[in-house]
Amino acid sequence: MKHSKVNPVTYFKNHADINPHSASTFLVVYSVRKLFTGLAIAALID
Repeated sequence: MKHSKVNPVTYFKNHADINPHSASTFLVVYSVRKLFTGLAIAALID
């Protein structure tokens, strides 16, 4: 799986003007992905 690094702040600033809904959706998805990444790392360490 290809994981591209996206700066959420930059993404939010760029997309908030165009489409506030998609920007907030992105933040939710980003947070969930961060959470799952943290859980995956914790599982690997544990």
